[in-house]
Amino acid sequence: MKFGLALGGGGARGLAHIGILQALEENDLKPAYISGTSIGSVIGALYALQGNARDLLSILRTADLVIGPDMRSFHWADFTGINDLVECGYRAGNAAIAGIKKVTSWQYRWGRNLGLCGKPSVNQGR
Repeated sequence: MKFGLALGGGGARGLAHIGILQALEENDLKPAYISGTSIGSVIGALYALQGNARDLLSILRTADLVIGPDMRSFHWADFTGINDLVECGYRAGNAAIAGIKKVTSWQYRWGRNLGLCGKPSVNQGR
């Protein structure tokens, strides 16, 4: 199954995207396309270069990020909430995957019988 992933912004909260990527990987799901805004674009670009969430997290823990108009340096290692944010994203990713599997399973089992899958039916108002 080919799918794309769009990662949003939100500053340091964007680190939760790493947890979501970990959950996807554990379920053998890898996005064919990835995009993002703000911190989501940073995470998306690094993920596209590295290819897995574990290596991405290792890089971020050792990287310095220069931010702001005064070019201040931000050390990810000094950010104590990184593990909590990644764990939060991991839990959210697994919950989303479970929901997707449930909907997909329902579609394949029942959708065709209800006219929800396959050729769309047109309601004529009768």
